[in-house]
Amino acid sequence: MKKILILSCDSGGGHISATKAIKEYLDRDYFIMEVDFFGTIIQAIDPLRFIKKNRKSEDLYNYFLQKKWPFFTNILYHCSLVYFYILKKSIKKLVRSYFDNVKPDLIISDIPIINSYVYEVCKEKKIPFLIVPTDLNPSTFLKNFTIQEDCLITLAFDDKSIKDYFDYFKIPKEKLILTGFPIRKQFFESKDIQVIKDNYQISADKKIILILMGAAGSKASLLYVQELLTNSLPLHVIVCLGKNEKIRKDLMSLPLPPSISMTIVGHIENISDLMAISDICITKCGTVSVCEAIYMNLPMLLDNTSIPLKWEKFNINFVTMHNFGFEIQSYTHVNSLVISLLTDKLLYDSMKNSLKSFHKEFFGTHIKNILHYFF
Repeated sequence: MKKILILSCDSGGGHISATKAIKEYLDRDYFIMEVDFFGTIIQAIDPLRFIKKNRKSEDLYNYFLQKKWPFFTNILYHCSLVYFYILKKSIKKLVRSYFDNVKPDLIISDIPIINSYVYEVCKEKKIPFLIVPTDLNPSTFLKNFTIQEDCLITLAFDDKSIKDYFDYFKIPKEKLILTGFPIRKQFFESKDIQVIKDNYQISADKKIILILMGAAGSKASLLYVQELLTNSLPLHVIVCLGKNEKIRKDLMSLPLPPSISMTIVGHIENISDLMAISDICITKCGTVSVCEAIYMNLPMLLDNTSIPLKWEKFNINFVTMHNFGFEIQSYTHVNSLVISLLTDKLLYDSMKNSLKSFHKEFFGTHIKNILHYFF
């Protein structure tokens, strides 16, 4: 059985989600291993470990996300580019040593920044390399990258605005494979809407607003709920906290008006169920959340109340350009946007139709075909 090594990381939840999707589609036919590249393979050169043991730079990245400090997150990204470039020989040595120990038949990377260094080692050892970008703007995955043989890159959507990035980095068209975005099987399963609503005790006369800000957006979730509770429409608000339970007590202490009810959920695996019953999703600009909503044909309100991350800024333009949703530049704007969407049937239907007509590929089929190409 062929051995596949997936390079992933703990920076945000997108890479973890993509890795789970890849494993779901390949586990039966291949021996799959996954590794936190930054926290395991190159941990020896992680500068944060020199300051405090048992800590890694990914922790700092996630801390900035949780605090909603994108300015510092963007700075950390640029610093890492310089740091890794200076230490590229050390990185390649550590990668070479890890590959010698694991002996993979194929490398799949769903992480940014380091792909050029990994690819050089793959070429030395004649190991095929597949890059699965977890951002619609793939720039961070293609830095200093010159693609040759035994390497392919997946393309989420056949969209000119995305493909322009690959042209900019001079990626040959034959090295791009249209696969769809790497999301899990649950997003393609049929849903019994009424059963799901009954499970969450949601009244049939209420529109459902899903707030999906993740652990990085706990404060934002609270602020959005506080605004929505002043809305005059009959609503049911579902708040997904992810792994961050810090604001549950604050949310539960909020007085609910008679017309609005609320469900608070922690870390759950069936996020597709919640998207299936929702009318609007208020979410961060992260690519995985955006693409999950696109696949579920769910209109979005994207949080843009602070400086977006460099690689997520594209998502806002992508969503608004294709009429998939609106951006929220201030928390005080959320109610007017919600009312506009839920009371203007023509506006809402046009957005739903834009989502439904947008072509989406099934990643599971294409990833298997790609592996047949390599093997």
